[in-house]
Amino acid sequence: MLLAKAAGAIQASLVNAAYMFQAPLSKAARAVDALRAKQEDAA
Repeated sequence: MLLAKAAGAIQASLVNAAYMFQAPLSKAARAVDALRAKQEDAA
Protein backbone atom coordinates (compact mmCIF):
# COMPACT_ATOMS: atom_id res chain seq x y z
CA MET A 1 0.00 0.00 0.00
CA LEU A 2 2.80 2.40 0.92
CA LEU A 3 4.62 1.53 -2.30
CA ALA A 4 1.54 2.37 -4.35
CA LYS A 5 1.23 5.73 -2.58
CA ALA A 6 4.90 6.51 -3.25
CA ALA A 7 4.52 5.53 -6.92
CA GLY A 8 1.47 7.77 -7.22
CA ALA A 9 3.32 10.71 -5.68
CA ILE A 10 6.30 10.20 -8.01
CA GLN A 11 4.04 9.97 -11.04
CA ALA A 12 2.19 13.15 -10.07
CA SER A 13 5.43 15.09 -9.62
CA LEU A 14 6.73 13.81 -12.98
CA VAL A 15 3.54 14.91 -14.73
CA ASN A 16 3.81 18.31 -13.03
CA ALA A 17 7.47 18.68 -14.04
CA ALA A 18 6.70 17.67 -17.62
CA TYR A 19 3.96 20.31 -17.82
CA MET A 20 6.27 22.98 -16.41
CA PHE A 21 8.90 22.16 -19.07
CA GLN A 22 6.36 21.88 -21.88
CA ALA A 23 4.74 25.30 -21.42
CA PRO A 24 7.90 27.40 -21.98
CA LEU A 25 8.97 25.12 -24.85
CA SER A 26 5.71 25.65 -26.71
CA LYS A 27 5.93 29.41 -26.10
CA ALA A 28 9.49 29.42 -27.44
CA ALA A 29 8.44 27.42 -30.49
CA ARG A 30 5.64 29.92 -31.23
CA ALA A 31 8.04 32.86 -30.80
CA VAL A 32 10.59 31.29 -33.18
CA ASP A 33 7.84 30.56 -35.69
CA ALA A 34 6.59 34.16 -35.51
CA LEU A 35 10.14 35.50 -36.02
CA ARG A 36 10.64 33.23 -39.02
CA ALA A 37 7.35 34.41 -40.56
CA LYS A 38 8.35 38.04 -39.98
CA GLN A 39 11.72 37.48 -41.68
CA GLU A 40 10.03 35.79 -44.64
CA ASP A 41 7.71 38.80 -45.00
CA ALA A 42 10.67 41.20 -44.93
CA ALA A 43 12.66 39.22 -47.52
